[in-house]
Amino acid sequence: MKKWFALGAGLLFLPALLLSMQKGVAPELQPSGAWLNTQPLKLQNLKGKVVLINFWVHSCINCHNTIPLLKKMYAEYHSKGLEIIGVHTPEFDSDRDPEALKTYLQEQGIRWPIMQDNQYRTWKAFGNQYWPSFYLLDRRGTIQYTAHGEISPRFPAGEKPLRRAIERLLNE
Repeated sequence: MKKWFALGAGLLFLPALLLSMQKGVAPELQPSGAWLNTQPLKLQNLKGKVVLINFWVHSCINCHNTIPLLKKMYAEYHSKGLEIIGVHTPEFDSDRDPEALKTYLQEQGIRWPIMQDNQYRTWKAFGNQYWPSFYLLDRRGTIQYTAHGEISPRFPAGEKPLRRAIERLLNE
């Protein structure tokens, strides 16, 4: 796990997000832990919605700093067809506790669906390597946009491209 900590710390100082245009049908969610704020979801049942998948962990400061933006986007776009799914993938053993995660969600006012990925099944299926990461799916379930790294007032460069991609997909 040390390499992830070092990688996360490195991302802290990147002035811009790592962007890629990885496209293709998104792999199905493979939870290995509790679902919070929702009943279990499947991407195949969300076709017709634009879906933003956010890989994160509550012990990551970069992930924590991104939450205000996700809250704004959820408030602004959810009624227009955007669903956010948080894939909580642990960095440390203490991140696996569903009660600690529930407490964190309540404290932060996070309302979108969250699934625990304690065994890294969804993380591996997506080929993900970073906390936080964002995968934006169109209404057919195809990955149309990806970004890795903190999006916040400290690192605002990623907000406009992500918003443009969401708005474009919502208007299709």
